[in-house]
Amino acid sequence: MITPLFRFFASLKLAIFLLLALALVFAVGTFVESAYGAGAAKLLVYDTPWLTVLLLLLALNVAASALDRFPWQKRHVGFVVTHCGILLMLAGSLVTRAFGIEGQMAIEEGQTQSRMTLSQPVVEFFSSRHGESTPLFLKSNAFAWQGRKKLHSDPDIWLLHDYPKARREEILRESSEGSAALEVSLESSFTNVRQTLVLDDPERSRVNLGPAELSFSREPLVVSRPGGAPSEDILEFRFEKSSIQVPLPKSFPKKVSLKGTPYEVTILRVLKDAVVDDQKNELVDRSGEWNNPACELMLKGKGIEERHTVFSKYPDFPTMHGMKPSGAGVRIFFHRHGGESLDSKNELRFVWSERRGEAAPPLRYQIRSGEKITEGEAPVGEEVPMGWMDFKFRVENYYPHAEMSENFTPLPAETRSEEHPSALELEMENGGERKSFWLAQGDHKTISLGDQSRGGPPGRPYEFVYGLRTLPVGFRLELKDFRIEKYPGTNQPASFESDVILKDDSTGSRREVNISMNRPLQHRGFRVFQSGYQQPEGRPEISIFSVAKDPGIPLKYAGSIILVLGTLLMFYTRKFSNRGQAEFSKSQERGSGVMKNALKILLVSVLGFIVSAAASPDPSQRSTEALLGRIPVQSGGRVKPFESFAQEILVSVTGKKALAGEKASIVLWKWISNPEEWHTKSFIPVKHKALREEFGLMVIAGKISPELALSHQSFLHKVEEASARKERKEPITLLEKKRIELHEQAHLFEAITRGVLPGFIPHPEDPRESWFPIEALATPGGQEALGKYYSPELVAEVHAALGALVRLLHDGKEGASSAHEFAFSLEHLRSSREIVLDQNKINLELAYNHLRPFHWAWILYLASAVLWLLLGDSPLKGDRQKRVSPKRGLPPLIFGLFLSGFMFHTFGFVLRCLVAGRPPVSNMYESIIWVAWAVAFFSIPLRFFSRNPVLSVAAAAVASLALLIGESFPAVLDPSLSPLVPVLRSNYWLTIHVLTITLSYGAFALAWGLAHANLFNFAFHPEKREEQESLGAFLYRALQIGVVLLAAGTILGGVWANDSWGRFWGWDPKETWALIALLGYLAILHCRHMRWIGTFGTAVSSVLAFLGILMAWYGVNFVLAAGLHSYGFGGGGFPWVSVGVLIDLALVSFLVFRYHRSRSALKV
Repeated sequence: MITPLFRFFASLKLAIFLLLALALVFAVGTFVESAYGAGAAKLLVYDTPWLTVLLLLLALNVAASALDRFPWQKRHVGFVVTHCGILLMLAGSLVTRAFGIEGQMAIEEGQTQSRMTLSQPVVEFFSSRHGESTPLFLKSNAFAWQGRKKLHSDPDIWLLHDYPKARREEILRESSEGSAALEVSLESSFTNVRQTLVLDDPERSRVNLGPAELSFSREPLVVSRPGGAPSEDILEFRFEKSSIQVPLPKSFPKKVSLKGTPYEVTILRVLKDAVVDDQKNELVDRSGEWNNPACELMLKGKGIEERHTVFSKYPDFPTMHGMKPSGAGVRIFFHRHGGESLDSKNELRFVWSERRGEAAPPLRYQIRSGEKITEGEAPVGEEVPMGWMDFKFRVENYYPHAEMSENFTPLPAETRSEEHPSALELEMENGGERKSFWLAQGDHKTISLGDQSRGGPPGRPYEFVYGLRTLPVGFRLELKDFRIEKYPGTNQPASFESDVILKDDSTGSRREVNISMNRPLQHRGFRVFQSGYQQPEGRPEISIFSVAKDPGIPLKYAGSIILVLGTLLMFYTRKFSNRGQAEFSKSQERGSGVMKNALKILLVSVLGFIVSAAASPDPSQRSTEALLGRIPVQSGGRVKPFESFAQEILVSVTGKKALAGEKASIVLWKWISNPEEWHTKSFIPVKHKALREEFGLMVIAGKISPELALSHQSFLHKVEEASARKERKEPITLLEKKRIELHEQAHLFEAITRGVLPGFIPHPEDPRESWFPIEALATPGGQEALGKYYSPELVAEVHAALGALVRLLHDGKEGASSAHEFAFSLEHLRSSREIVLDQNKINLELAYNHLRPFHWAWILYLASAVLWLLLGDSPLKGDRQKRVSPKRGLPPLIFGLFLSGFMFHTFGFVLRCLVAGRPPVSNMYESIIWVAWAVAFFSIPLRFFSRNPVLSVAAAAVASLALLIGESFPAVLDPSLSPLVPVLRSNYWLTIHVLTITLSYGAFALAWGLAHANLFNFAFHPEKREEQESLGAFLYRALQIGVVLLAAGTILGGVWANDSWGRFWGWDPKETWALIALLGYLAILHCRHMRWIGTFGTAVSSVLAFLGILMAWYGVNFVLAAGLHSYGFGGGGFPWVSVGVLIDLALVSFLVFRYHRSRSALKV
């Protein structure tokens, strides 16, 4: 019995089953996380007992398969070492699961913390009789739960409902006792709100709604004449550190600069008695009396353009449509001569007075508007005009005596909004009395319950607090200072760090420590990581730390090293198949000859390119576009040539790098010089069909004008609604997402035409601050601000040069001389304050833009592949065509073109690396470039040892396809050089982990290309067994390289995650799909070893397994959009990718069918 059982656990069949089963389970987990969140994925998949059983089965299988080969021989060393590494990693994971601790610690500046917060929910229960608190630990639920589960005895406490996300509802009920209460609604064309007012509750008896205050009181209103009223009509602009008063002009519209700020205001009109016209949905003057004064104005500057409506009588009413705060951080007030002071408040007060002998005291209302008070009885259910614009109120319900209760409604599990907490309904029973109540996370409630059966007094209080479990860490951290470093001219964090004081009372130690991304604090087995921050308004900053204690880390690290070394040993000792090895030995001499001839062709092509580049005239001597493109500007957190900025903007607005045959630099300057014309041109694409239908006939050739996108009221209203839901982290539909994107495109165009982007003039005191845009030159306020730092004469010189340039471009004339003058004046201005920019980096970026190395690389790659298909020994050709042998010079020519493409590819990659100052693998576009390079790189040594040109042709086809995709979809695959998020700013880890794992993608992509080539061989020439085996051997070697690199890259990612976030493995979808892909390829190698599949099966399996790579590479970031790798998230391209996958699967199915049919014909 023992031997069969041992054989079962040691079998490769079980190994393959477990590999595929685990891959499927992990894939399901990532989709669960995408739909319902990381917590649900852990509860439903990753932290389940059945997954633990699967992993234990895997450990038994690994151990048994290693022991099954005892006594071990030299050829077993790699196999045994690899399996020992897997066992150590699984053991480390088990130790972490049993003894590891992970949580968070949030510390406010100046405060001290000694406890960490875990993710486990807990209800703290405190009884005055016992005098101590009792924690009631709860099991987290992924979905809404209801039932009856006992949590505590004496008194009995039961859990009735557990909602992970819930909406709180307050219910007002009439009672025999309790305070008076009412429900009142306030309606107007601007807002519709409903509020509950409770007479004797200080927190509920008064509500500030912005335009008015609602209150319920026993005391009636008494208004005295306010003091401090202005002596003239003025507008007041209150910024964070200053207040500016602007006298109201006599005629409108009127432009006024706000001194000391980059803003100017255009006062559009003043209304004496403003009301909303229901038909026009706009403010109109109802009469000539000053009943409701209002002022409409436009605020511009520093990249914003806002329309405000300011009401004199309602200073707290939001001045922007949609009740949004101003992007300038300003509050605007309208003070009228002889009117109310700013501090006067409009109020709707309900007055309660008890009269003896009456069943119910009457309810009356008072409305204060300035010095005027109107009053009357407040009938239930009837609308009462308030005299404030078109406001009306209605008392919905009135209770002389009422009690307030709560109810919670469960929300869908996919709800991500933080506004809706988790909620519990508990039932408590003691002394024959029973009471149920709700607790939302963070609530603290007192429940009174009788206990007469035990001789205690009735109404004994019990305290309940619902929150998350906390644990002491054994030391204290005091946050001295929290700092954020931002990228120049942006609000995007480049890094953040905390200065803390570590205090350990057990040892008496005290030391100051700096904690930042990738630099954790280690103390007493705990590691403290900088993970986030909060900046609450009006309060000190809060630094958020991840705190982890993982005793399994040494086992995981040791297992990781042993696993990678064992895999290398195993693949090194396992040679090619006999045919593949023979192919190596007999073709090495010819392969070296091909290489020599190919290098000659490469040298000729490089020299030809250099001579061509040298012979071209310098475009900067004659081209307006080139002169303007060279101007350094600040955008996106770095200094770049205007040409790069223009390309990024044009791609964002139109999805293309050129418009109407003109390059981006010229297009943007035409926008600036002639905004009126471009406002009405239809050039913004509307690709979503339903969105096009919303605009109807106004869409011209699938495009609309910026003016339409910024003025279509129905569209703007829908954008506001979708933006509000997105801000609340509520799910939005694809159509709503497209609406927001279209609105952002139009606003981006608007920002360019107003000259608020980009920054042209550096801040002389700190060039990392926001640079001044050209808008500053066009306004008196902006010129005044520039005059504080630069000579007014030089500022005037730049202004004059800019004006001349704009006039020429507006008239459609050649502006090379004016462009030169403008560029020179900017340089003169910078040099006057000794501001030195890195011109070498600017020139490098310009060279990168002009040479377009990746463009030439894919052309040369494609040329080598097409040349072989047309003239070489292609499997697509018929037998008659193949009788004519290709010329001897063709293989070197094909390989020479391939090497030329690789040279351009490498040159472009190095150039981009120098410009960015980092390895360029931080987004999807850059990873595509790198993977394509890896495909070509891995094929070169294989081609060197083989006379078969299919190796380089397959690599050329895959590399050209990848580069062509990267160049063809700039709106989806953003080619711009963007700043890194803080966690990626470690060049060490970015180089080691990201380059390694994407190198594995390159190896697997090469295997995918070789698999297709071999499938064509099988389908069209099944008789060529030697060539098929030879190509299959190289495919197998590519798979081995990919497996080693993917395993190493995944492990290195765990080490980096442990350094940055405090956990080696957290089931993040990105790392999980890397593991799924690895398991898929390991299953292929095991199947090949079992001889379940041969060369043909390996080719088919390699194509299918690449779907796992595609999911880890593209799907996680662009489809699932879940996990900690949010910095790589993107959108778009899914239909194209889906179509491509389906076409490829159809092609492989056809080749499989063709092969089986051809093989049957051969047998006959």
